[in-house]
Amino acid sequence: MNIDSTTNSELFHQRVQANSQASRAFAAMLAEKASHAGNADAAGAAQGFTTYDFSNIAPRDLKSAISRLLKSGQMSFDESTSLIGMMPSLPDAVDQPINFFTTIQEGIDGALARNEKTSAEYLTCALQTLIRLQGKPVATS
Repeated sequence: MNIDSTTNSELFHQRVQANSQASRAFAAMLAEKASHAGNADAAGAAQGFTTYDFSNIAPRDLKSAISRLLKSGQMSFDESTSLIGMMPSLPDAVDQPINFFTTIQEGIDGALARNEKTSAEYLTCALQTLIRLQGKPVATS
């Protein structure tokens, strides 16, 4: 039996592109939802909880969230690896909120453009994890 590796590579690339497009659309929807959720989040904070909002989070806060999620078992080490790699190291940047959905999507697009399939897979896994956790409640105390 002969397996054509070119066909398998093309199918993988098509699947990653389809996932990338679906993730991009979902991330845009989440960003829109998050922009309308500000009042609910403020009310929740007054009651001792808030929600994850990866569309507007400072890298320092994301790092803390990843640590909490790893300890609680809600995120695996593999899911966190790509996220840690995206953390800015400049002191001025760690407290500046950014949209990690957009940042990860740009990373996926760049990896695909460079034909870095493994990087694209890890970033897609990280994106799917953040999408799964978006809006989940977090105790503030």
